[in-house]
Amino acid sequence: MMIRRILGVAIRMVPAGAIAGALTMIVACNPSTDGLPTISAAQLTAAPKQSRPLIVDVRTTAEFAAGHVPGAWNVPVDEVAARAEEIRDHAKGRDVVLYCQSGRRAGMAADALKTRGVAQLFHLDGDFAEWSRSGLPVERDAAVSP
Repeated sequence: MMIRRILGVAIRMVPAGAIAGALTMIVACNPSTDGLPTISAAQLTAAPKQSRPLIVDVRTTAEFAAGHVPGAWNVPVDEVAARAEEIRDHAKGRDVVLYCQSGRRAGMAADALKTRGVAQLFHLDGDFAEWSRSGLPVERDAAVSP
């Protein structure tokens, strides 16, 4: 409710044309998983082990340790760009599935990987929030590499 009032005041104080430009800037600066192919939890769990994609959890190490998709590898989003080659090497030609808690960090990671030539990227539909809400298996342990 408080935000609505603040935004209402801000909108009245800004010339009408400036609002559209500001919203465009916000959208352009906000990484998104739009355009990134998705894979559902059901598709991911049904994939045969030998052809299973590399699952990369881009949340913090603390979030990962508290619970993650079984078999996921933790590469925090702020390390993804520097570790793009390592991610590509671990993928060994397999698809790479990215997820975070809600999608924002997965979008940032996808942008960083795309610009560094990592292809075959997918986004886990619903991210970890949906995975855990669905009652799917969750591992709880320290960060591991694939």
